[in-house]
Amino acid sequence: MDIREIIRRYRAGQTIRSIASTMEYDRKTVRKYINQLRAKGMLDSETMVEYKELARMLGENVAQHGRPSEKQSILEPYLQELKELIEKPSGMKPETAFKVLCQRHDLIGKVSYTSFKRFVRSKKLALNVKEITCRIETEPGDVMQVDYFKAGLLYDPAEGRMRVIYGFIATLSYSRHKFIEFVFRQDEQSFVMSHVRAFNYFGSVPRRIILDNLKSGVIKPDLYDPRFNRAYSEMAEHYSTFLDSARVRSPRDKGKVERDVQTVREKFMELTALYPSLPPSCRLQSQSIA
Repeated sequence: MDIREIIRRYRAGQTIRSIASTMEYDRKTVRKYINQLRAKGMLDSETMVEYKELARMLGENVAQHGRPSEKQSILEPYLQELKELIEKPSGMKPETAFKVLCQRHDLIGKVSYTSFKRFVRSKKLALNVKEITCRIETEPGDVMQVDYFKAGLLYDPAEGRMRVIYGFIATLSYSRHKFIEFVFRQDEQSFVMSHVRAFNYFGSVPRRIILDNLKSGVIKPDLYDPRFNRAYSEMAEHYSTFLDSARVRSPRDKGKVERDVQTVREKFMELTALYPSLPPSCRLQSQSIA
């Protein structure tokens, strides 16, 4: 499915650098797949390539290029020393710690800085890096950020009991215009349909959708769905938009929708207090929360 997404993005005119950055692949990997797809004639037609053909090509690559990683075992004995170098209050920058480690233990030429960074991430070490917040502006119609959150409890007349209700927020990054919907379910079907209703409300479809790593849209890697679940991916393909998931535990990647969660939750509490019989299908437009 990732190779299929590479095909869609490349046919849409996105650069190799942009595809690699968005899908978290090395540019050489993306370029390798594009060259293989072009050699097999899979980029010439506008018809999307079948899954079984892509799976066959991927299987050939794994058989030819698969190899075990040896660099992690080289760095493992120095884990505690590395923690002392980078996690103390006046700790070193990762690149400096890497140089010190190589000099102390004669690792120059044996481990690359890329392997070192991968090792640091795998051990979840707290790097001494100063956080910087930047205001990111986008072009009109370019990005829509979406989020789900638990709003509270609401009486469900169909089941005759109080149920947890969730809020779906879609925010256009350029105008900050919002679509908000409350739903009883946070499953795949509900998530897709909330997107469809948001598109209908806005009267258009954004070029990209940035979402959190919630299971309604993004699932754990496995053989069949390594990134986005299939229904969500096919929705994006149908509407000719692209899905970009935010990094895990990185709310600032979608800060324009994240900051609205508390505001909408407070508005929900206000409305349920004023109107106890508020229907669960109630949708708030952006004017309602201004």
